[in-house]
Amino acid sequence: MTNPFGYSSNVQLPTKDIVGGYILPESDIYDATIKQVYIKKTDSGAVGFHINATVKDVERKFVLYPAIAKKDANGVPLRNPDNSIQVTNTRVQRDRTEVYLDAFLIADSLARIVFGKPLAHLSTDVMYIEEKDKQTKQPVQVQVAGYKDFTGKEVKLVLQRSVKNKQAKNERTGKWENTNEKTQEIELVKILRKEDSLTINEIDAGATAAAYAEEWLKTWKGKDKNNYKPVAGAVDVGGSTSSQVSAEDNPFGNV
Repeated sequence: MTNPFGYSSNVQLPTKDIVGGYILPESDIYDATIKQVYIKKTDSGAVGFHINATVKDVERKFVLYPAIAKKDANGVPLRNPDNSIQVTNTRVQRDRTEVYLDAFLIADSLARIVFGKPLAHLSTDVMYIEEKDKQTKQPVQVQVAGYKDFTGKEVKLVLQRSVKNKQAKNERTGKWENTNEKTQEIELVKILRKEDSLTINEIDAGATAAAYAEEWLKTWKGKDKNNYKPVAGAVDVGGSTSSQVSAEDNPFGNV
C-alpha cells in the first residue's frame, strides 16, 4: 500500500500556529479583486448593492444600501402605480438640504473608478446566485440583476472593523433589537483606485498624492471602532430575509 502521509516537494509546511475560528480582518486598506457585483431588493424596499471580493485570498461579502424606500410624512413607504415601493438615493439633513446617501456614493465611486462613468450608466445582466430557501433551508438558484463587467477588476478597499451590539429577534414584538452581547463587523467605508490609492474625489480634482488614504491609516489602521452600547434585556439571535429586483430596474440614477 502506498503511504499517503509523505511530504510533497510542491507543498510548504506551515510556519505559524493559527488559533481556529472566523476572524475578521483588522481595520486597514486592502488590495481586492472583485468576484461578483449584483443588486437585490429587501422586503422593506431598500436596494442592496452586493460586492463579493477576494481580500488576502479570502472571499469577503459586502452589502451597501445605496437606495432606500421613499416615505411619506407618517413614515409609510410610497408606492408606484404597479404597487412596487418607490426608492431614493438621497436623504434630507437637519438643515433641510438634500444629499446623497453615503452608501450610494461608495457604490457610485466603484463604477467611476473602474469604468470612468456613474453607476446609473452601467447596464445590468441577468445573474444567478445561490441562496438558502426560506422554508426548506436548502440551496436554490435565485435570479438577480448583476454587473458582470466588474468581475476580475482590481481596486483597494478601505475596511473598518468595529465592535457593536449583537442583534436578536424579540419573539414578543417580532422586532430585531440590540442585546448586551458584543460582536464584530467589517464596514466598507471607501473604495480607492488600485494603482495609486486615490479616492474618486481626488481623481476628479487631479490630485497625485493619496491624502485620504494616508490620513485614514494614521487614524484607524489596526484599530476597532467602538459602536457598542449597553442595553437592558436580551433575545435569541435570528436571521433576515430579502427579495429580488429585476434586471431592468436601475435605482441609482439621479433624482
